[in-house]
Amino acid sequence: MRLCRLGSSSSSLGCRLRLLTSILVSLLWLACFPIQGAPPSQNEDRPDLPTPDQLNVKVIPGGETIKLDGILDEEVWGLAEPATKFWQLRPQDRTPATERTEVRVAQDEQALYFGIMCFDSNPDGIIIQDMRRDAPLSNDDYVGLYLDTYHDHRNFYYFSTNAAGTRRDGIVTDARSYNTAWNGIWQAKARITEDGWSAEYRIPFSTLRFGGEQPMTWGFNISRAIRQKQESVYWAPIARDLGRYGTWRGEFFGQLVGIETSEAYRKWEAEPYLLVGGEKQYRPDSSETKFNVGGDLSYDFTPNLRGDLSIHTDFAQVEADQEVINFTRFPLFFPEKREFFLENGGLFHVGYEEELLMFYSRRIGLSRGQEVPILLAGKLSGRAGPFSLGVMNVQTAETDLTLADGSAYLEPSTNYSVVRVKRDIFSNSSFGAILTNKQVNSDDYNRLIGFDGNFWFTSALKGEALLAKTFSPTGLESDILGVGRLLYAQHNIVADLRHYSVGPHFVPEMGFVLQNDLRRTSADLGYTYWINGEKIRNINFSGGLIYSSLYNHDFFARRGEVGAHLLLESNDKFGYIFGTADERVYEPFTVGPITIQPGDYTNPIHSLYFQSDASRPISLLATYGVMDYWGGNRQQLLLSNNIHPTPNLAIDLIYTYNTVDHPDGAFNTTTISNRILYAFTTDLFVKSYIQWNNLDNRFSANFLLGWEYRPGSDLYLVYNEIHDRFDSPNLAPRDRILMLKLTYNFRF
Repeated sequence: MRLCRLGSSSSSLGCRLRLLTSILVSLLWLACFPIQGAPPSQNEDRPDLPTPDQLNVKVIPGGETIKLDGILDEEVWGLAEPATKFWQLRPQDRTPATERTEVRVAQDEQALYFGIMCFDSNPDGIIIQDMRRDAPLSNDDYVGLYLDTYHDHRNFYYFSTNAAGTRRDGIVTDARSYNTAWNGIWQAKARITEDGWSAEYRIPFSTLRFGGEQPMTWGFNISRAIRQKQESVYWAPIARDLGRYGTWRGEFFGQLVGIETSEAYRKWEAEPYLLVGGEKQYRPDSSETKFNVGGDLSYDFTPNLRGDLSIHTDFAQVEADQEVINFTRFPLFFPEKREFFLENGGLFHVGYEEELLMFYSRRIGLSRGQEVPILLAGKLSGRAGPFSLGVMNVQTAETDLTLADGSAYLEPSTNYSVVRVKRDIFSNSSFGAILTNKQVNSDDYNRLIGFDGNFWFTSALKGEALLAKTFSPTGLESDILGVGRLLYAQHNIVADLRHYSVGPHFVPEMGFVLQNDLRRTSADLGYTYWINGEKIRNINFSGGLIYSSLYNHDFFARRGEVGAHLLLESNDKFGYIFGTADERVYEPFTVGPITIQPGDYTNPIHSLYFQSDASRPISLLATYGVMDYWGGNRQQLLLSNNIHPTPNLAIDLIYTYNTVDHPDGAFNTTTISNRILYAFTTDLFVKSYIQWNNLDNRFSANFLLGWEYRPGSDLYLVYNEIHDRFDSPNLAPRDRILMLKLTYNFRF
């Protein structure tokens, strides 16, 4: 067989297509022959630890008798056999937890119920910092439930609550992508008692996607944080040396057994909305009354395959992006926050955030920082046997936009489509394909085809691969992307080796690429030395190297850094990082008032940081860096504080100050982001988010009142205001918006 050499002059379109076809045929061949593989063991040297198949919690009927109040006084809780033996993840590696936890599970035809008792020898020391929905809870006493509803060891739902009944949820895909912005419909109530604290969950089956013969068995794990001891414990023990993502390794979970539900449960879900309000623009001067109706309609074709239709999709309640000044020559990455794109969003996640994504949903409905109306959006996502399937189609409207400089721009009506197929193999590996298409008209389109694989060779070693190609009317060559990656995590060592190559004309208009025309090889290594002494918990050492060239192998950049941080038993951290970079600039680019000219530069950096224990009522993160900056000097100070005087009130402030002294000019920058949130209950809150950026002369304010008046149904009152100095000597208003949005969720 004739081989293709990517990047060589002999690489032709036909050669590349043959390569892609060969990969596709190989993947299809593998899909036709299921491959069995035994999950790796992490406890072979620990006969005292239970294996996953020895950990089972039986679900019993009787959930309909439970009154959800956080008090485990119903008879059914006394009949359920609890999970009780928990093991530390930190500070000690898989030693018994110092406090007792009991978890019981019941069900009725519509939902699962979890009754949890967290005993605590010092109930007065229980920490509650947040009552707002989706608060991180990482600094609270909390309990988290992991539900691997397909029992595939790689995808699961996460539901957690603290002693105030605050709800946080998310979805983990392929043990690598964590979607925390997903909001399922479920309930939780909690109470502090004289013995500790207790909680009750109700999770409707209609909130979950699942499959398998009944009675079903799901993968299951339970975590608990005992914050006053800085202790994290798990029911199914997780080896501490598996690294950051070890707790996402579903092959180490236990089982939730005996789950039974009829497919006759409510398959339809509708969430219409009504939006009224007004907008006042000052430059140019105009006023507009806003009135819109629309909504989402969903249907479960099977318990694990859902179709969604959204009409006049609206995101009025979505929080603004954080103000950031870009000091680099690369584009900034902002995460997706819109609910429609977050449902099963991990399925469409192919690549690496902030560097390479084959599908980046923020390309849809947003253009040059302006919102573009979405007329209609449809999605089919879920599973069929060993396959995960995702199809999405979105149509946007033609829109007149006014840009920040006052110029007008017509955004054409555009159709966006993405198709994703993924096949599970072995116990926790997968491979898949993705297709995207952005279509304005028959002569204006951008398409992508990609193939990816994730393979666990051992419990510690994982490999990832990605190959993609873009298509456009110009038919330009060198439009291929290739990625190879190896990750290792064991014995307190974490290593990451990656290489990718992006052709000069690889332009995924529905994706995100940090830069095309680039080859990059990187290696990162970290080692954690655990002390667990009276004052010091551990020391972490890290280092990394990156070498980049243009696609034709001309030098682009070489970077290296080493660092260490010290974690105290108080959970305070200190750290130092030294790095240096040799970089070549081929095209001039601007940062604020200065222009960086082509040439070779060396940019060393020294950085110090301190982070206090965030579970205290007042905590602080401080970072100070000194660096050479493209022939000049730059200093940066970042201060971030969190004030939580009560569980109801949270005040977050981020202050960033930069001073740049450069031959082309000197300037200072300041960005301030201040968020104040007061939660009256876990379902009713008011929030303000105020930001200032002096480089762009931009002030923005966002005020939001949110009330979930029934599960899944919300009322929002939103006020947004933007000020700047464009065409004005003083800071003046540009735009003001006031909106009231009402949603109502019902299932039938």
